[in-house]
Amino acid sequence: MKVFLLPCCFFTFDGKYERIHHKETQYQSYLKFLISLCTSMGFHAEMDKLRIPSTKRTCIVCTRRNYIKEMEPEIDKQRKRFIGCNLKGPKFSPNNENYFKISTWTGNEPTEEKPVTTWVPNFIPRESVEKVQNCSKLNKEIINSIIKKIFNHLLLINSTVAVQSEVETIYWNQGGSLEMKELCSLLGPEMLKCMKAQNGGVQTFLRNHSFIFEVKDNKIRLKVPRNIKDSADDSIEVKAKHKKKQEKKQIGLRKRNCFFHFNHPQGCPLSPNECTFSHEVVER
Repeated sequence: MKVFLLPCCFFTFDGKYERIHHKETQYQSYLKFLISLCTSMGFHAEMDKLRIPSTKRTCIVCTRRNYIKEMEPEIDKQRKRFIGCNLKGPKFSPNNENYFKISTWTGNEPTEEKPVTTWVPNFIPRESVEKVQNCSKLNKEIINSIIKKIFNHLLLINSTVAVQSEVETIYWNQGGSLEMKELCSLLGPEMLKCMKAQNGGVQTFLRNHSFIFEVKDNKIRLKVPRNIKDSADDSIEVKAKHKKKQEKKQIGLRKRNCFFHFNHPQGCPLSPNECTFSHEVVER
């Protein structure tokens, strides 16, 4: 049997991994834990590095077992002990009546034998395709309905701000503000329920639409459009290939429709050349 393991997130059998080698980084400590895991499972473990564009490219490769066939019963108990010592939830001893030997010796060939039970009580493997649950996959009609409801309510109050355009100063209605509890009352239980169904909530939804709304001091209001010259704060530094110096690359500019240009009664206070977002329809 052969094993290939590319570590990423710091998890054990039933919870997050807690660093035990305090003089090392979380990543280095986790790698040591995984080497110990593979060894305890009866494998000869080696580390290698993949040629991939990732900071976490250290992998663990197990090409053979580290014991002979006659040692299988003892190694099986060793596996049980290792898992038991690293469980965060309920544990049971090897003498428990629910304990059954899971593996059988098959050399380096995979076994067709299926376990009668599992070493980790109540263990449920995650689905091969993980569901995105952060309010970003809500029905578009629901998303638009929520945005429209908040947007229209904020504009009921006339509160102007001065926005400097390349030609003149525009006095633009930013609207009023809402406290979070008032916003929850405005949306109602049905809309809130839709958000909760995706493991999100009002604040998650607002973060997903930070190009429209901003939250400050637990109050929500419309975000004043930013000049593209001021968007340098949102730039990221990308290390140029085969170069020592770093170059700055602005991302996301004009790849999204300007919400205010198409929806605000006054439109966007900035010109198309100044606005971070597109004043022409962008198909997404």
